Amino acid sequence: MPQKRDPRTGRFKMQNGCYKDDKGYIRISAGPQRGQRLHRLIAAAKLGRPLKPDEDTHHRNTNKLDNDPPNIEVMGHAQHSCVSAKQHHYLKSVDVELKREWDEYVEGGGADVSFP
Repeated sequence: MPQKRDPRTGRFKMQNGCYKDDKGYIRISAGPQRGQRLHRLIAAAKLGRPLKPDEDTHHRNTNKLDNDPPNIEVMGHAQHSCVSAKQHHYLKSVDVELKREWDEYVEGGGADVSFP
């Protein structure tokens, strides 16, 4: 995808009616879903219903541009904060035990992760 900015709006140009927003997520720029983040639309389609206000979406591989349905999971806000914090800590450290937990989480679908 091109990473050039639109001189009129300052947003990153993308193709097929989408653009990369200021937080690095793909947003829809046309049609009835205009302004919505693509990963939230994909998560809602996976569930077969709209997301609730207290539901967050999580990119399992940390790549905000990877909107492949298996990479996106829905969880509550508190759970998402905890998972994201563990993920951030793992990526910024060399904690062997945390790496093992994180690898199990990614490979196992996230069901067996423990929260404080």
